[in-house]
Amino acid sequence: MTAAEETTTRASTPGIPWRRLSWHFLEMVVAMFIGMAVLGMAARLALALLGQADLLDRVEVRVVVMMLSMGTGMTLWMYYRRHQWAGIVEMNAAMLLPFAVLLVPFWGGALPESAVMIAGHILMLPAMALVLLHRRAEYANTHRSHSRRR
Repeated sequence: MTAAEETTTRASTPGIPWRRLSWHFLEMVVAMFIGMAVLGMAARLALALLGQADLLDRVEVRVVVMMLSMGTGMTLWMYYRRHQWAGIVEMNAAMLLPFAVLLVPFWGGALPESAVMIAGHILMLPAMALVLLHRRAEYANTHRSHSRRR
C-alpha cells in the first residue's frame, strides 16, 4: 500500500477520523487556554509595569490581548503538529471573527460588554469547528511523524 493509499484509508476509516478530529480540536482549545493564561498574564504584568493597566478596562483591549495570547498558543501547537500556514491562519481567523463581529454592535451601544465576551467565547468554538471540518483530512492526519512541510 502506498503512502497516499494509507492516508486515504486512514482518513476514511469509520470512527477514526472523528476521534482524531475531536482530539485535535481539544488539543487546540487547551493550547489556546494555556496561551491565554501565560501570555495574558505577561501582558497584564507588562501593562502594569508601564503604568497602563487601566487600558484593560476597555473591552477592545482585553479582546486584542486575549486573541493574541490564545492565537499564539494555538499557532505554536498547530505548527508543532505540522499544519500548513494557510490552515493556521484560517483557524486564527475563525477564533477572532465572532469577537470582531460582536464589537460592532457593542460600539453602537446595542450589546453590553459581558455579551461580547460571553457570546464571543461561545461562537468561536463552532467557527473553529467549521474550519476543522473544512480541512478534516489535514486535521485527521496531522501529527509529528509526518514530514516537515508538504
